[in-house]
Amino acid sequence: MTASHSFRTTFIGFLAIALASFILTGCGEKEKVKEKEEKTDKTENPAFSEKKGADELRKANEAYEAGDYEAAAKHYMSAAKENNPEAQYELARLYARGRGVERDIKETVKLYRKAAERGYPKAQYSLGACYLSVGVGVEFDMGKAAKWCGKSIPGLKEEAKDGDAFSRFFLASIYEAGLGTEKDVNEAVKWYRKAVPGLREKAQKGNDEAQFILASIYEAGLGTEKDFEEAVKWYRRAAEQDYSPGQAALGNCYLQGKGVPQDKNEAKKWLRKAAAQENLQAKNTLLLLE
Repeated sequence: MTASHSFRTTFIGFLAIALASFILTGCGEKEKVKEKEEKTDKTENPAFSEKKGADELRKANEAYEAGDYEAAAKHYMSAAKENNPEAQYELARLYARGRGVERDIKETVKLYRKAAERGYPKAQYSLGACYLSVGVGVEFDMGKAAKWCGKSIPGLKEEAKDGDAFSRFFLASIYEAGLGTEKDVNEAVKWYRKAVPGLREKAQKGNDEAQFILASIYEAGLGTEKDFEEAVKWYRRAAEQDYSPGQAALGNCYLQGKGVPQDKNEAKKWLRKAAAQENLQAKNTLLLLE
């Protein structure tokens, strides 16, 4: 398996798996009314609306850092109504993981799209990733994936220059896969290497997504030497926080004997934990085992 293929099946797969299948019904007409009202409010007093959105975003971020996801969702919703693209993106991530809100795949994609259309680079990348995935509310479409990933590059570069570890990782993945730009392995390696210190810092502070991504980098040897033991260490930390992609990956490590002694029972234990959270990768693997 090549590093590029390994990346596709780990990171893009993780994004798809993180999304849930709960679908809201009967909200189409209400959404149209709300959007019209929001547009009118912003037109009449854009400065007030922008300030309100920024204030709500700050409160949401504070609540999120404190682990109060319900409060975070409430404030992100308020900021998102003011068309704040960062709030729309962060709210989408809450819907993807069911934190403070019911998991909702369609709401996730809808919010990614809103933020992406307003030029928010992480949302553009995430929307592109959705088009590469299965079961995330949109049909597989390589062209649209390339379009949105390509649009994200200038903004991600700006964020990456400021030290954003996730933006650095996203850039690396785009250049490695050649999505919306020419494939450039050297550029990919450069950004993977730049991403690792920041991801490690976040992972050490308990960020489960950073733990999972860092593990994926070590497992696949993305811009670094392969280190299965290091990969297992970070997969385990994510798994122990009940992060289903980490649980599925740890289960696979036990199944294949990567970084740990091969142990089918231990593999099943972690795969079942992930499958209980509707993790498709874990479910499919268990079907082959049982």
